[in-house]
Amino acid sequence: MIIQGCILNKNASELSFVNKYGGEDFSIFKGMSFTLRGLDNNGNKIIFAYDTLACGYLKIVVHKDSFTVVDTQQMPLKDGCIIIVDPTKISLSQAFAKYNIYYIAANKNNNVFFKTKPFEGKPNLLLLNDSTNVEGLNLEKWEQLKGRWFLLKE
Repeated sequence: MIIQGCILNKNASELSFVNKYGGEDFSIFKGMSFTLRGLDNNGNKIIFAYDTLACGYLKIVVHKDSFTVVDTQQMPLKDGCIIIVDPTKISLSQAFAKYNIYYIAANKNNNVFFKTKPFEGKPNLLLLNDSTNVEGLNLEKWEQLKGRWFLLKE
């Protein structure tokens, strides 16, 4: 019985996230990704926002309590790169900050990838939009957690 409890506890943060946010419409993140890169000196969240045409990213600092935007900074990675500070990126960064996760990205098929733990590497949680549209996904690397939610196998 102890071993079974350890296995269940191993995925507790992912299951907690799914139970809390499983009903959310993550399709609003389609074609974009958001990464928590750290905290500033006041504990506010530093978020990098990317879109599919990224030649750079938008650095957005979101207040730790009110989730208001404290600062934005365009971060081009190439000469001539223009990064637009648009209301969609701002509002999505605020939504992302409320989830208390480290990464979210939705591909063109609206499959959504999450990192719920602070580690480098691949996302550890997947929300599969449509089981018939799995282009580019290797589902053998994922195990079903609950409904359309999958965990990356270790």
